[in-house]
Amino acid sequence: MKFRVRLYNFSAVNLPAADKNGTSDPYLKINFDSFKKLPTDPVSKTLNPVWDLDLTFVYETRYSNKLGSKSMVIECFDKNRLLSDTFIGRVTVDLHTLASGPVNHDLQLWMDLRPAGRIKFSVEMEQLADITVFFRDVIIHNLPLVDGKKPNVVLKVAYSKE
Repeated sequence: MKFRVRLYNFSAVNLPAADKNGTSDPYLKINFDSFKKLPTDPVSKTLNPVWDLDLTFVYETRYSNKLGSKSMVIECFDKNRLLSDTFIGRVTVDLHTLASGPVNHDLQLWMDLRPAGRIKFSVEMEQLADITVFFRDVIIHNLPLVDGKKPNVVLKVAYSKE
């Protein structure tokens, strides 16, 4: 089973301060079922970052009935130049929820058992299907003659999502 996945509109609110100046330089690590992993760029000196991320990809799974046991994990870190980056929080959401809605998510980040701000993002998961259609013996009756001759007929097939 194939899905076209679009992840976009990532932001966070009320992140805890990880730096001495009372802010953080937050960035995200997104892990979509170990199929697609990516970090965002850090946003400097803020507790309410907005990330410029709009990612579209095709996700394949053999067992679409097991989307509830597959997940996307989002981890938030504070970027440090000299020391290792500081973990801020994490949220996990199952792929069945992402596939069936809602499109816009507003989820609690957690550091251990403590809330660590909220992460907001949008996701669209559209199921794709490969369909093969065969036409045999297409007959069109009662076409008018063009200049006294049978017209040359071309059959066009189109697909629309609407």
